[in-house]
Amino acid sequence: EFAYVASVVAGVLTVEFFWPLIMIHLLWTALVLPRPEPVSNRSSHRIGLWQGARLFQIQSLAFILAAPALVHAVYRARKGAALDPSPDFLIEYFSFGFLFAKDEFTIPQLQIGQVWVWLLLAFALLLLTASLKAPKREAPIFATTPRIPVWIPGLLAVCSASFIFWLASIAHRRNEALMAMSILPFLALLIPALGAVWGRFVPRLPSHTLHHPQERALLLWLLAVAAPLILFAASHFVSVLAPQAFLVFVPYLLILCAAGAVWLFGNIRLRLATTGLCLLVFAASVPYAIRKPGAPNDYQGIAQAVLSEMQSGDLVFLRNRDWVDTPLFYYINDANFVVSEYDASLQANPTSRVWLITWPHEEAFVITDARREALSDYDKTLEIEKLRARAELFEPEGKP
Repeated sequence: EFAYVASVVAGVLTVEFFWPLIMIHLLWTALVLPRPEPVSNRSSHRIGLWQGARLFQIQSLAFILAAPALVHAVYRARKGAALDPSPDFLIEYFSFGFLFAKDEFTIPQLQIGQVWVWLLLAFALLLLTASLKAPKREAPIFATTPRIPVWIPGLLAVCSASFIFWLASIAHRRNEALMAMSILPFLALLIPALGAVWGRFVPRLPSHTLHHPQERALLLWLLAVAAPLILFAASHFVSVLAPQAFLVFVPYLLILCAAGAVWLFGNIRLRLATTGLCLLVFAASVPYAIRKPGAPNDYQGIAQAVLSEMQSGDLVFLRNRDWVDTPLFYYINDANFVVSEYDASLQANPTSRVWLITWPHEEAFVITDARREALSDYDKTLEIEKLRARAELFEPEGKP
């Protein structure tokens, strides 16, 4: 239980999509927990705030401690922070979790042929569907009692809410909305009671009236299929389509595909053939992945190349408050940076050499902006190119 709570807190601090994951944990718990014995007078049976099953109480503690991380996620949210919704995103996710995803950071763009894309998707979906043939076994449920002392979650809720209120008070924007979120830890206290109410009115899965996959497979399907589809639908309203964040669902997708490879055929030879084909697909992805860059722009490479040629008094032209330029400062932290009023800087330093550092891409190999226009009377004497990074050295006309 301590490990689960710790993993939830660590998860939400690592990736924002851990929230849908633990919400599905909560839903699945409500579906499969053993139901209490029926009481003769249902209306007279009162449900206390902290009277739900122990597993609901543990999940409530995890939500209380993780609530400040949600505040940080809301503060950082902005429109255009991720990719626009596109069917290609779903295709790449369901094709073994972005195994052969195209890479837009390489020039030219790295991608496999369209025919292979559809074949890979068809094979993955076939295995995903075959996973429903896995044997139906109920998931074991442990430790539904005893109750956790009520003062523990109460104290944690007060501490968490106070921390959220303090974070909201020092934020630069959205202060009122963030302060309102300090109620979240107290709402999390209701989880055990709501779970108890659910258990009294909703029958437990599995029931004799429903056809369903095994309970553990149901959890995997909710995590691997339902959550990504819901997030894709939500991406039409908020920016959430980040492949790196979706990786939190990939392990469950791969488990289902592995189960499908085992149960697709009853013949042992056909099972081995299917498993071997899976191994072949993954082996083929290794050289493909090696060709992908480790970072969008080679900041370190361009910085090292510039430092080897830089002289004291050189100017470095960058844009003002542009986050794409920011990582460069980790590698070049002692230079004469100019981020605005480029013409005035040139007039104040008429003999200085100037470095123009840009980040080209497929659509624009040469970046032209106010910096280049200010250097129109200068001679370009050196050009250095790295992965999506370019440094050009300009010197005043007639300088020896």
